[in-house]
Amino acid sequence: MFSNDEDEVADLFQEVMIKVWRGLPSFNGQSDVKTWIYRIALNKLRAMWQYFLPEADRRALKAIKKSKTLNDYNEAAAAAIDSIQTD
Repeated sequence: MFSNDEDEVADLFQEVMIKVWRGLPSFNGQSDVKTWIYRIALNKLRAMWQYFLPEADRRALKAIKKSKTLNDYNEAAAAAIDSIQTD
């Protein structure tokens, strides 16, 4: 799942549906409409992930630098990932 936040998921769905609606005039039927909508959703999701990944990388690097043991690293990395998903 993209997010545990229902509002973020609803926003993503809305943005995909807006792109679908605006793109309908240019849909030429070379693929199934489900495939076309799927690609729009996938591209939107990828764009959103690119926004979040740099922050996740920064948090993971901080966790690595501060960790003294593997257990510390695992806990810090999990916390960084959780915080990205709930921001």
